[in-house]
Amino acid sequence: MRYEYSLPEDVVAADIADTLRQRFALHDLGSQRWLICYFDTFDWRLFSQGYVLEEHRNGCSNHLHWRCIANGAPDRILPNARMPHFAHELPAGAFRDRLSRCTEPRALLPQVIVHTQAHTLNLENEEGKTLARLVLETSRVAEGDESKAAPVVSRRLRLEPLRGYEANCKALRREVKRLGLAQVERDLMLEALAFSGRRPASYKVRPRVRLDGQARTDEAARQLLAAFVGVMHANLPGVRARTDPEFLHDFRTSLRRARALLSELDEVFPKRVLERYRRDLRWVGEITGPVRDLDVLMLSLDDYAQMLEEGPVREAFSSRCHEFVARELEQAYERLHERLASARFQRLDASLQEFVTSPVPRRTPLEHAMEPIEVYARARMERRFRKLRKAAGNAGSGEDAEVLHDARILAKRCRYLLDAFAALLSKSRVRVLRRRLKALQDQLGLHHDCYVHEQALVTLGERMRMQDALSPSVASAIEQLLSGLQRKQRELGVEAARLLKGFAGKDMKILCRELFQSP
Repeated sequence: MRYEYSLPEDVVAADIADTLRQRFALHDLGSQRWLICYFDTFDWRLFSQGYVLEEHRNGCSNHLHWRCIANGAPDRILPNARMPHFAHELPAGAFRDRLSRCTEPRALLPQVIVHTQAHTLNLENEEGKTLARLVLETSRVAEGDESKAAPVVSRRLRLEPLRGYEANCKALRREVKRLGLAQVERDLMLEALAFSGRRPASYKVRPRVRLDGQARTDEAARQLLAAFVGVMHANLPGVRARTDPEFLHDFRTSLRRARALLSELDEVFPKRVLERYRRDLRWVGEITGPVRDLDVLMLSLDDYAQMLEEGPVREAFSSRCHEFVARELEQAYERLHERLASARFQRLDASLQEFVTSPVPRRTPLEHAMEPIEVYARARMERRFRKLRKAAGNAGSGEDAEVLHDARILAKRCRYLLDAFAALLSKSRVRVLRRRLKALQDQLGLHHDCYVHEQALVTLGERMRMQDALSPSVASAIEQLLSGLQRKQRELGVEAARLLKGFAGKDMKILCRELFQSP
């Protein structure tokens, strides 16, 4: 546990230290300058779980501090370490394992940098044993580069009792309060971000758009499309830089949301506009899909290696396949980057931006453009979910991969529409339906991944053979894995069919009727 108090501008830190020295045995350790860099993933996974990750540098040493925001106590400290790009690149140990579970496969990115002048005093007992640390800090946010500093954003007194000595520090805490120092309510990272005009966890892969149910359908649709295009744009730099595989994943997810919405907008926007964007966004999906499949395959190789018996076969598969897939992935990203830099993509990007930000016409002959979005959305969702329920009635036993593939696409579109228009519907019923949909999607997705990875392993073996890179041990490993994946796909298919059949039941029919009927 640690306690932080704000130092007002008119209070001199040295005077506070002198006052406390008169009453307590404080050993002065002097001042140090620290550069504190706060790290998190692009989507703020650590902050969302209540954590702050810091790298402390002072020219002589580097330490990683991972702590809880709630009380500021160090949760984990890793001495003599620099922040890597990914958590799994840290030295083996509990720090790495726990951080990996919280953040992988996302990269750790610098969010804000703070220059801190820290004056430390140790509270000691009669035997000279340290009971607590008292630190007087002055912090500034770095501007532009690490050598420049902005005006002071925070002046604090931090009191850190050592474990087991919290009770010995009560008198010191009372004295600090008697001096009129108020306890700090906001973490230093939040202060620094606010000073920089930023807000943590502001990025959402599923943007929340507040829709007015009585708004025109064409106007509401542009709002939603603008949000989806915004998420695509937010992820483009990370896709181009290959920062981590989740940038492409989130880009494609938002792309699919936009395509799912466009597929429902007949007679809302002109036919030629819809045809163009449907065609061009399908093309973007086609050029990004193979890269994403390779990303997922690369992330799965370690799991597949664990399916093999420990020994030379596993080692050969792991090393040779990682090397081969990495090379394929490099080439796939190069092709993707060429297409993202192409005139076609640039024209599409500019046109989409103009389209989603342009005002709707006052009058339009299109049948559904001026219809209230609540009425139109409910009708379209009812139609789409009716198709899913019909497909559920033909689910079979899960042996027909094509049936499950079609159901996966249909369930995904239903989920995207439900997410887009959730603000217009009953929250409690949306939660129930979303939970059922997610369970179905997850199972169908795992089934599809097995199929994709089977094809990828077959292709991998063929390409390695063509390049004389397929050793007998690797060929044997691929055969073992294909057999295991086929068995796993059959098991997943049975469970997916069971979940899908649930959508054909009477309870689902009633839920959809209650959810989508006109208010």
